[in-house]
Amino acid sequence: MATNYQMELQSWLKKLDLLQQENILLKNKIADIAKQDVNRMALERVEYYLNSFIEKDTVLALLRHEVAEEIRRVGRFGHTESAQMTSQRQTPLRNDIAKMEYEFYKLKGDFNTYIQQFTTAA
Repeated sequence: MATNYQMELQSWLKKLDLLQQENILLKNKIADIAKQDVNRMALERVEYYLNSFIEKDTVLALLRHEVAEEIRRVGRFGHTESAQMTSQRQTPLRNDIAKMEYEFYKLKGDFNTYIQQFTTAA
């Protein structure tokens, strides 16, 4: 029977997978924009967003690895570990994922706002 923490870990993996899929879509949108005839200033701004999304890929991969490691660890030692020890790992991981999610959606919103301005100006 899965504990609440194990279910939370699985939900984090799903959330990270969703963010990864959205990140791929956003990078594809950038590729489509880069194919258009855009001025240098617009291209530099699009390149900034591309680099930011690539950085998010790295953070997502690290978080996925941490969550996967925690799932393995809980599977081996979960029943023998104190609630305090579990909480010491759970809280920072939860905070890191929440921070990543916030930063990602902020970046996505900024990018979409820029794209709207870019497409209406064209």
